[in-house]
Amino acid sequence: MLDRRFVADNIDLITENCCLRGASVDVARFAELDILRRQLQLDIDRLNQEAGRVSKSIGKVDPGERESLKAEGRRLREESSVLQSRQAEVLEES
Repeated sequence: MLDRRFVADNIDLITENCCLRGASVDVARFAELDILRRQLQLDIDRLNQEAGRVSKSIGKVDPGERESLKAEGRRLREESSVLQSRQAEVLEES
């Protein structure tokens, strides 16, 4: 099996090789999906980092402000979960 990064970096070479072998593979689509997968991972990591920051700050704020921070943390985790589901779909398609 070829490394995803190698395929993304060598689209022309992979396409040519598939044609020589008579294989029907949409290498360009694979590359698009790989870019999307990597972008989703960056977004997921950013959201998780932000949720962690919010979670750590909950104990340091006034009780009145805690509920808004808890809601923000829940929102960030839900958004991350949605992106993780989308990423799983992209991985399945690629």
